[in-house]
Amino acid sequence: MAWILTSIDTVWDALFPAEQASVIRTLIERITIKGDELLLEWKHQGLATLLSNHGKTQRLEEAA
Repeated sequence: MAWILTSIDTVWDALFPAEQASVIRTLIERITIKGDELLLEWKHQGLATLLSNHGKTQRLEEAA
């Protein structure tokens, strides 16, 4: 997962803000701020969902 999250940087700026928000909502369950700490709780199926959606988009683009 770390590799995917570090490589998303290459496409992040190309995404529209609504697409960026969708990626965040898909991957993150909860954000908690405690003092100077930022804690992220990841969705268990978030990455699988994101990759599945990407595969569907690719197949639609190939069919067009």
